[in-house]
Amino acid sequence: MHKTSKSQPLRYEIRSLWAWESPVRRSGHCVLQHIPAEIYLVIFAYLRPRYDRYGTQRSDPKSINDLRSLSLVCRYFCAEILPWLFESVAFCPNLSNDATGDARASYISFCNSINRDEEFAKSLAIYIKHCSIRNWYDVSEIAGKAFLNLYIETLPNFVNLTTVSLSRMRLTPPLLAHIRRLQCLISLSIDRCNFADILAKHVQKLASRCKLRSFCLYTSEVSKSGYTPDSSILKEFLPMFMPLSDLRTDSWQLVQLLISSHTTPPKLEILDLHDIQSLDDTINCVDVLNEYLYRLPALASLTVTLDDSYLEDQDSSLLSLYRLQNLRYLCCPDYVLSKETILPDKLDDLDLAMIGINGAWEPITFLESFGLWPGRNQLIKLTIPHALVSDLFSERSSRIVLERLQTLVVIIDHSYEFRRGIQKSSAADIEAMVMSFSGTLEWIIENFSMPNLQSTRFRRLRYRSEDWIWKKDESTGQWIFVGKDEEVDE
Repeated sequence: MHKTSKSQPLRYEIRSLWAWESPVRRSGHCVLQHIPAEIYLVIFAYLRPRYDRYGTQRSDPKSINDLRSLSLVCRYFCAEILPWLFESVAFCPNLSNDATGDARASYISFCNSINRDEEFAKSLAIYIKHCSIRNWYDVSEIAGKAFLNLYIETLPNFVNLTTVSLSRMRLTPPLLAHIRRLQCLISLSIDRCNFADILAKHVQKLASRCKLRSFCLYTSEVSKSGYTPDSSILKEFLPMFMPLSDLRTDSWQLVQLLISSHTTPPKLEILDLHDIQSLDDTINCVDVLNEYLYRLPALASLTVTLDDSYLEDQDSSLLSLYRLQNLRYLCCPDYVLSKETILPDKLDDLDLAMIGINGAWEPITFLESFGLWPGRNQLIKLTIPHALVSDLFSERSSRIVLERLQTLVVIIDHSYEFRRGIQKSSAADIEAMVMSFSGTLEWIIENFSMPNLQSTRFRRLRYRSEDWIWKKDESTGQWIFVGKDEEVDE
């Protein structure tokens, strides 16, 4: 009898991502003509994933699945396609769906392979440019801590990481320590995170090392009794602001610290301020903001929303923007403008979507002067609520001319859907809504003079943005419904 040998452990070949040869094409036993690699790249480019500035994926999930399948064809396909799929990674709890309802891949095995110093995982890690760590509030301390720590410990291996987004999680000193050591980092976003474990010295070290171009800090609606940063912590962020070109926040306390510190980011081009309010009853927040805006010579994009208390103040000040000659994009509620407001004549994009305002509102006298504003003929894009569109023509007998306008976005609010009998999202309701949009589009075209208009979007603002898009056929001049686009990247 032969002795039964002990089973040997399976050995897997650990290779580098770059270990590949040109694919050989066959039809049965017949070798086909070789296709240059450049041709493959042109084909792959049609399926390449799209990301926004924060690394959030914008591509159709089917396209992502097609790319995953292609990456399994051969080593060359894998070497070209897999880095695209790993360009942006999202470290979420190992649940079937994340908070947005989308299925997410788990990167636990990938991070473990990096920590084991496996060549394939390490060669793939250098392609990661965007990293998002989010939605850890809903995971129990025992179940989630080990996986979260694994993800945090792996961060230093992403040596080419340019964007880090932290959302709905508890910040820790080790996490901030790893972030400040990322040499290529240019964008950091902190959204509704718990600062309970963070001291001023931790932020001070972060600010002293990071050379960011984009910074976002959103502190409202911190769930699970989360701790928001106080002024002693917020002021330590200020040294990061001098090289910034993009600043977004809903912390008026941070903005006040920035203004009082006399820190003026000379390169700041994008400023988003949400839910701003005055902490001192004797100081008008808009007056303070107006003075500071004129200290930002490069400002090209401004978004301003205020909390509901602004509506209750009859003596509230108005935005004063006429000296911002480089301003090209403005997003604000209509009630901080008036017929006396002088907007920059070179404004390309005006958004009156009234983001962040709850409850009822009434259009004010800005509507009366919109048709007389000379800068309206410079607009290339206009975003406006449906109610304001109606009011623009309620007392006018002639059409408003918008000579350069190419894109019109009409915001659909809940009152519009209620009047149209739109319920949730049944097939019949969606069909009725699309038909109502079509009728509204015809009415708008009759009342506006827009010779260069190419695209009209009707946007529903719910848990996600949904754009229902009509485009003008250049050959026939007819308007054609082309479909729906979710979470549009503006």
